Amino acid sequence: MALKLIPKASTHPINVQVIDFKGTTPDHPKPLVTARVKGDSIESVWLEYYIDRSTNEPNPRGIPSMNHTWAKVGRSLWKAPYMFSLDQTKLPPGRVQLRVAAANLWEDRGTSQPFTVDVSTANAQKR
Repeated sequence: MALKLIPKASTHPINVQVIDFKGTTPDHPKPLVTARVKGDSIESVWLEYYIDRSTNEPNPRGIPSMNHTWAKVGRSLWKAPYMFSLDQTKLPPGRVQLRVAAANLWEDRGTSQPFTVDVSTANAQKR
């Protein structure tokens, strides 16, 4: 008989922090999110938004209908610096929660604290 012991906590923790958010300007129409990721063998880092919508609620931008979950938005990054240019047309209009997520070689995941932005076709501001 063989017995495999699996630790409860991750043996390769990932720490993710949002360190800067720059809203839109006339020179840069897309908001910019900068994150710091600490951990061993980071494979990819991406931006996520929280979906909390009723399936009966209209979806004006044709975003897939999912409820109460985090969904990836934009491209993943594989090397630092982790700076994301946020395409607001990929997000639903209104107040949206965002966070930065990361995964390592062992498929451990870490996320930053969520933050809220106001999304419109014109601009977004961190709250």
